[in-house]
Amino acid sequence: MQTRNNVHTIRLFDLLAIDGGEHFFESIANSFMSKNADVEQFFRKKAVQATKLNTAATYLVISYENKKFDLLGYFTLATKMLTLKQDSLSKNRM
Repeated sequence: MQTRNNVHTIRLFDLLAIDGGEHFFESIANSFMSKNADVEQFFRKKAVQATKLNTAATYLVISYENKKFDLLGYFTLATKMLTLKQDSLSKNRM
């Protein structure tokens, strides 16, 4: 977890590793709203699955002050395999 003032960044993977973490995330996700329906849908329905399959890493940005927790937002980094064809690579060695 990274902290700056009262704003914290928590990796969803770490939250899911805690007993009851998935249930806690579901309660957060159910209250999350976005103007973009795809963003909201991913967070509510697919973020946990993508984390468990290791196809994406989701981070929660939260504010925690006076024992009050607020979700400020989230971001997800997708994991994508890079495939290169051997004939497209340089034959020179450095």
